Amino acid sequence: MKILPKTILTVIAFALFLNGCFIFMSRDEGEQLAEEINQLKTELKNLKEKQALDQKSTEERLQNYDKDAQKLSQSLENIRSTYGSNVADFGVQLDKVVSSIMELNGKYELNMHRIDELNNELNKLKDAYSKLPQQGTQKTAERQEEKTDKLTGIKRPTTRKEYIVLAKKFLGDKQWEASRILLDEALTKWNDSGKYEIIMLIAETYYREGKFQNAILEYEKIIKENPKKFDSMDEVLYKMGISFINISLKDDGRTILEELIKNYPKSRYSSMAQNKLKEIKK
Repeated sequence: MKILPKTILTVIAFALFLNGCFIFMSRDEGEQLAEEINQLKTELKNLKEKQALDQKSTEERLQNYDKDAQKLSQSLENIRSTYGSNVADFGVQLDKVVSSIMELNGKYELNMHRIDELNNELNKLKDAYSKLPQQGTQKTAERQEEKTDKLTGIKRPTTRKEYIVLAKKFLGDKQWEASRILLDEALTKWNDSGKYEIIMLIAETYYREGKFQNAILEYEKIIKENPKKFDSMDEVLYKMGISFINISLKDDGRTILEELIKNYPKSRYSSMAQNKLKEIKK
């Protein structure tokens, strides 16, 4: 199966995953963070496009400068041939050539300076991306303690199957965090080839709770490893695409849904994806 464009996965992971720690937040906080990330993403995209255009323009100018330099060199040879020993006339023409070369060099340096400025702006935006999630890191630890309290007194299962059954029960009761605690414990105990079912359920708790950024990070784990014996990749792609759309990243969501339709044309999620694409075009 064709893996999703690497840029899509990188930008979300970069913005929402810091120091190996997930950020748990309310829907309002998530929407606000999504809006800030989307704004930065748009600025970064525009800057990259501007940089690419300037880079291309600069390369074209440099090619023209090279041609001009060759013409100047030829002119210099022609001057030597034409004026021969007439030093006065030769000096006048030589000054003109030197002046042209200095002007050419100035244009080159100006363009290189513009590229340096664009790179500086690009690095500033990248710094803003890396610092954005830090606003919620303190709350993450506090909420992790709150989650642990919710399962105090609950007897832990002894098998993987029992863990999953109990976690699904909490999921059905909309006790998202309690379900995730059990699933995280199960993932620690059975981090083997069957772990993808557990990761899928963790993603499902976030998806149903409306924490779409966190759901995307879980789906990304499955997509990156692309397990051979995992038969729910069509569902992963569909819900990941919907998650992107729900955080106002419609272009990324559209790309993923189109990938689903291409690779799993007979899947029921493929027809659902087609309906969603029609909806977002309106």
